[in-house]
Amino acid sequence: MVVLEVYSKCLKVRCKTRLCSKATIFAVLTTIVSIIIPFIFAYNSRGFWIKHDTFYEQPDVKFWGEYVFNAVTNNLSSPIMCSTFPSFQDYSNFDKCSLVKVRQLDNNRDGKVDELQFNLSIETHSLKILSFYIMLIIDYTVYTVCPMQMQSAIVFQHHLESSIATSEINIIANIELSQIAPLQCHPRWKNHQYNYSFTQNTQGSYNYDINKIIKNYSKRNISTYLTNPLVITSTGNGDSEILLKLKIRYPENKIYYIPSFWQVMKWAWMQYFAIYIIFRWIIGQVQNYVFNNKLVLFYEVSPLKKAS
Repeated sequence: MVVLEVYSKCLKVRCKTRLCSKATIFAVLTTIVSIIIPFIFAYNSRGFWIKHDTFYEQPDVKFWGEYVFNAVTNNLSSPIMCSTFPSFQDYSNFDKCSLVKVRQLDNNRDGKVDELQFNLSIETHSLKILSFYIMLIIDYTVYTVCPMQMQSAIVFQHHLESSIATSEINIIANIELSQIAPLQCHPRWKNHQYNYSFTQNTQGSYNYDINKIIKNYSKRNISTYLTNPLVITSTGNGDSEILLKLKIRYPENKIYYIPSFWQVMKWAWMQYFAIYIIFRWIIGQVQNYVFNNKLVLFYEVSPLKKAS
């Protein structure tokens, strides 16, 4: 005849003693140790409280047409200046850019611009360009983990060989994010802390001094810069005009931010609980040994004794 086990249960035996006894002190101390020791181990292993975290996201970058181009020529008293800012009209060689072409491409058709193509035709009029810088004002936005919108810039500076006649300059680079400190954010609120024009001073008026513009821009906690720039120059007769071509790509950027309270607690709890399980098992074995061998005084309350 086959016998099957269809149900089983455990009988719970309670060990009781007085409040002021060795058994009570032992139980309280072992319980405290099983709680505190895992916390000490998790905290000293570092990374228990997350100070900052990172995420990767392709930014939504928009170029609205504002730019500044400044070139130093072999005639130091005649720099070449092109800009959409009207205050630069005081320069004698202002607005020497005969043609400006802008294309913003969404290659994968996800609603975000992946690439900016900016072409600038510069009239030199027999002047030789020794060095130049260009600044493009952009709108930079991220949406997912840490929503943030700010006005930023693409700044590039380059020196040319004075002995070589240049007719075309091609620049290919990626845009990246630079941060001095983690970004404070909330998943449901968009951060607009840096969404202002850095060409505007505290009095509300606009200052188009390019040195002050770059100085104000460098003081910001978060800004954009170009990485892996590749400059290709074409030689030729550049006596009358030089063509400047920029190809800026927008890859995923690494963004530092301060995590929320619940994100900190999530990672802290996972680390603590993983260590707590081990210590709880060790303390349980110690308690079983002490009470099973009756090393402290107590009395048992068992269902078997009640039944008998």
